[in-house]
Amino acid sequence: MQPPLPPLLPGGSHEPVLTAGFTIEGELSSFDEQAFQTALADELSVSPSDVTLVVQAGSILVTAEVIMPTLAKAYDAEDALMTASSDALSTALGVNVVGVAEASVSEKTFAAPSPPPPTPTPPTPPKSSDDGGLSGGAIAGIVIGSLVGVALIGGFIYYFGVYQPAEAGAIAVSMKPQAAGSEAV
Repeated sequence: MQPPLPPLLPGGSHEPVLTAGFTIEGELSSFDEQAFQTALADELSVSPSDVTLVVQAGSILVTAEVIMPTLAKAYDAEDALMTASSDALSTALGVNVVGVAEASVSEKTFAAPSPPPPTPTPPTPPKSSDDGGLSGGAIAGIVIGSLVGVALIGGFIYYFGVYQPAEAGAIAVSMKPQAAGSEAV
């Protein structure tokens, strides 16, 4: 029994994989890897893109990893490869198979593809020297103008409210009503 598989990251998967070793008669230079890959995929009813081959010299040693659709089909394929005769495999695969060295099933973890890198944040615009506030000279002008305005208003109040100069040659007249027949002194 296999140990439990590690937890997956989002988008990852566990897939059953059949690994089989074939010894094929012939020269490495004449071996048609793509034809073998396609024939093995057809024999196991999988897509050729699910078959990965590692080919080595010494007759021709081929290790195939095949991603299978289900674990049950992986075990069926393992059994079929191990019990098939060399002649039957040779006919099915289009090469002279001397023997199948091994076949085993495992589950392989496939990581999720990496997410694209984050888009860079746009650069902040340079801070301008004009931040929309008033300059020091403008503030000083406002303060001085305000003080002069307050002084003028205060002067008008004093001149017309508190201090009333008598006009030259004016006679002070009392506004009290006089009784009839009395004279003004």
